[in-house]
Amino acid sequence: MKSRGLALLVVAIDAIGIFALPSSVSLFSGQHTWYDLSNSVGGTSGVNNVPCEKCHAEWGQHLARRRMLHLQLST
Repeated sequence: MKSRGLALLVVAIDAIGIFALPSSVSLFSGQHTWYDLSNSVGGTSGVNNVPCEKCHAEWGQHLARRRMLHLQLST
């Protein structure tokens, strides 16, 4: 019984490795571009031309919804 559980655990770990790891490696391998964050736009601190939404689309959508909510509440 113990060896059966161990075999099932090994199969589960292998399945995770086969499906999850190749996609995460191909997602990040060679796709990063390094940006100089010290350059600011118009001299404003914290404002730059880094396309964060390229990789972090879910945060861009979240912030866009929050902006719309604030605009609706302020009118």
